[in-house]
Amino acid sequence: MVNGDIPVKKIFESDRFFAILDQNPVTEGHSLLIPKAHYEKQTDMPAEDRKELGIALGALAEKLKEVFGDNMNISNTSGEFASQSVPHFHIHLIPRHEGDRLWDGDKSRIVLDRSSGFERLKPSKEEIEQLANKLTGDKQ
Repeated sequence: MVNGDIPVKKIFESDRFFAILDQNPVTEGHSLLIPKAHYEKQTDMPAEDRKELGIALGALAEKLKEVFGDNMNISNTSGEFASQSVPHFHIHLIPRHEGDRLWDGDKSRIVLDRSSGFERLKPSKEEIEQLANKLTGDKQ
């Protein structure tokens, strides 16, 4: 895609990233932000590319906002157990609007949306504190 070997419609490009319209979109305007260099996961990227990722993501989101409004899901799946199906890091930007096809009546099909009814975990304050300490390195 970067070299034009696979025909795609680029809608954004920077030094390190480009964006295309998804070939199998879930909503109109569904786009993919892709690094030009190969990284399987975001955690494989060097710091400079991660910094540019934020800038590119913001620029693409603004471009989509101009056409579709500012309601959108921004998503990445990273790793086998997160259902990553393409071994090249990319971010989905999915414009949303009232009554779009990702809604089933009053329930969203996106599990992160509370209206989906997907049951969330209910950790205790102690469990949250233990996990936060593990992530921050605090011994308390």
